[in-house]
Amino acid sequence: MKIVKKMMVFLLTLCMAASVSITSKAEDKPYTYTVRFFAGARGTFNGKQVVVFSGLKKGERVTFRQSDVVLEKNSKYYIRGIRESGKDNNTVSSQSSFEVTGDQDYVVAYGIKGNSVGYTVRYVDTDGNQLLPDETYYGNVGDRPVIAYQYIENYLPQAYNLTGTLKANEAENVFTFTYAPIEAGEAPATPATPATPATPAAPAAATPAVPAGDAAAAGAADAGAPVAVPDEQVPADLQDVEDGDVPLANIGEDQLTNIADEETPLSRGDFAKRVLDLPMGAKAGILSLLVLLIAGGTYLYMRRKKRKMQNAE
Repeated sequence: MKIVKKMMVFLLTLCMAASVSITSKAEDKPYTYTVRFFAGARGTFNGKQVVVFSGLKKGERVTFRQSDVVLEKNSKYYIRGIRESGKDNNTVSSQSSFEVTGDQDYVVAYGIKGNSVGYTVRYVDTDGNQLLPDETYYGNVGDRPVIAYQYIENYLPQAYNLTGTLKANEAENVFTFTYAPIEAGEAPATPATPATPATPAAPAAATPAVPAGDAAAAGAADAGAPVAVPDEQVPADLQDVEDGDVPLANIGEDQLTNIADEETPLSRGDFAKRVLDLPMGAKAGILSLLVLLIAGGTYLYMRRKKRKMQNAE
């Protein structure tokens, strides 16, 4: 019995020491985050089911673009945007380009084609000169799609996301990103790309992650030297093409066509994922608790067994 007690004390001491050591190492190394986009059942990212952005720091910017997703041939669905993994399909995010605040998984949200109508996305400078080719997408009349900007070196858009209500007249469905040139001498660094092997093929390459704050407003930070940008030049997070800036809220259920969608590998509060997302110190604490429970169970078992043997004598 004394041997069992000594083993329990030894194991508990060992776990506590490991916990302190792991926590100390975790605090020395800055924590980075991972953002994943899952294609769902209606399409793929050029044959892949997931695009991964890893090694992200808090405040960096990640962008989802519709052109990254390839729908099934003759599909009756269209792309509405993205939703957080674990949430209903009718809760589409109000931002397709967003700042990183932690590990996050998103799933492409689809709608069923009904009163279908096209809309055009344009990329121009302040003089109206075209910077990138126009893009055409489709939705249903009454939808409010959220379109993310494209990164253009040495330029700033007026907003990272545009939204607006689709009308029956396609000529009225134009979303224009207007880019202002960055002053001479401000050279944004090349943005990061998704981790392989989930990188979409050109031309539908995943939109890069760009640092946020002043550095993000300038496109990125160069060798740790952020470029200061006046507040009035910092892009808005979301802008309505009809009414200007709008609150950052989820699109209402009445504006969407709800369809059933399958669960993703990391949806509905996946326990394993949430455990993996815990800090190293918390993981070590859980491990210590498990070891203590096992040791305690062993002790009780041995004690009961010894008592039975004494009663038998």
